[in-house]
Amino acid sequence: MDINFGMRLNRNFKKKDRNLNILYQPIYSSNISNSHLNTDFVYLQGQLPNSSLNQERKQENFKMEHNAYITYMEPWTKKFRTEFNYNFIDNKTSNNRNTFDYGGTNYDIFNPALSNNFENKRQTNKIGTKLIYEVKKYKVSVGTSYRNIFQQNINITTGQKLQLSVNNILPTASFNYRPNQGSNLSVFYNGSSQQPDITQMQPVVDNTDPNRIVIGNPDLKTTFSNNGSINYYFYKGVSDRNLYTGSNFGQTYNQISYATSYDSLGRTISQPINLDGNYYANLYFGAGMPLFKRFMKIYYNLNVSHNNNVSLVNGERNISQSSTFAPGLSFEKHTDSYNITLGSSYSYNVPKSNISIQSNQPYYSYNIEGSVYFKLPKKFAFTIDGDYQNNGNRASGYNLNYFILNASVSKTFFKTEDLMIAIIANDILNQNINNQRYISSNQIVDTKTQIIKRYFLLRLVYKFNSQKTKVEDEY
Repeated sequence: MDINFGMRLNRNFKKKDRNLNILYQPIYSSNISNSHLNTDFVYLQGQLPNSSLNQERKQENFKMEHNAYITYMEPWTKKFRTEFNYNFIDNKTSNNRNTFDYGGTNYDIFNPALSNNFENKRQTNKIGTKLIYEVKKYKVSVGTSYRNIFQQNINITTGQKLQLSVNNILPTASFNYRPNQGSNLSVFYNGSSQQPDITQMQPVVDNTDPNRIVIGNPDLKTTFSNNGSINYYFYKGVSDRNLYTGSNFGQTYNQISYATSYDSLGRTISQPINLDGNYYANLYFGAGMPLFKRFMKIYYNLNVSHNNNVSLVNGERNISQSSTFAPGLSFEKHTDSYNITLGSSYSYNVPKSNISIQSNQPYYSYNIEGSVYFKLPKKFAFTIDGDYQNNGNRASGYNLNYFILNASVSKTFFKTEDLMIAIIANDILNQNINNQRYISSNQIVDTKTQIIKRYFLLRLVYKFNSQKTKVEDEY
């Protein structure tokens, strides 16, 4: 059960730009679940004797949170104003998990090693200020916030208590230049911090996947990230041209990563730890313009990204890097009676790991997609769209190529066209499949998952409270 609502008070004063905004939002949630874990372990070549795991897990989760936010804006001159803000969050949760082993007739053998009963408290106080300078085409702001987070975790089962009190200074700055209505340049920076989650700190073994054991780390520290972005766009309505470009980047101290060890059977034991050396950056660009005297329009884009993540594997520092190059191109033709689109995108990925050379295998994927929409007489309409996917440089059996074809016929009724009935056919060729690749510090995993394929739908849509007729809408 979840309950979530908000109350807001907004007050504008006689003095221009002087404003007070108060928000209060309580959040309540509770969840009770029962689950079973049944696993058979079969070891090849007799490394260990075969065994079985049969357990029942009863879990109760509860959360109560109070969130209050106050913002006050005070103008000093026509160009300068100051924002003051305060945020208070009081969060209380409880997590009660009891695990029972199967005793022959019932799940009646309590397993204390895999059971826990926690009460968690987190209180956040954040106060900040921001100086804003705004004149005509320019807006500049510089600010900072002081935040204290007090976090307490009590293990009722063992009596162990974990406490964490963290103080942060979080700076922020932005610059915005808007020379006209059709263009804008913005630069943004902020510092952010993230506390470790209680589930990462609690020293309790989780055997949900017996081959991937995760244990907690009560000594985790708070992370601090520097994040920045620069963005620019323009649009010219007369020539129907647009362009956008920008970059995002960030770097994190004390990033919560994982120390992973492997036993002789390939099973993993992971524990969250703090590591430095993590960063990311991406660059994007896109534009659109008409062709052949506005007969059609072309759009093209390019995304380039790079990620650097650090972890520990069997005590050795592992640096996992991933670079992606992804261009795209599409054409569109729109009229009152039909719409046609045709496009393609390509993604080339280069992973790199200093420990696992077998992970350093580039792979790619590309797609070609298109759609056609026709408005027919008697208020009928016909739509057909297709998407061809091609995946390469993957494991044998996972270089999948497939084509998804969908179509629909619809008809609207009444002058206002409030009622629509449509027959929809999805995946007509019955080829749909989910194909993914995951790369970790010591392995590459290609997956293909059977999902819903060919199916048909009858769709009925009625628009309420429509007061305008179609003729009125056209003027």
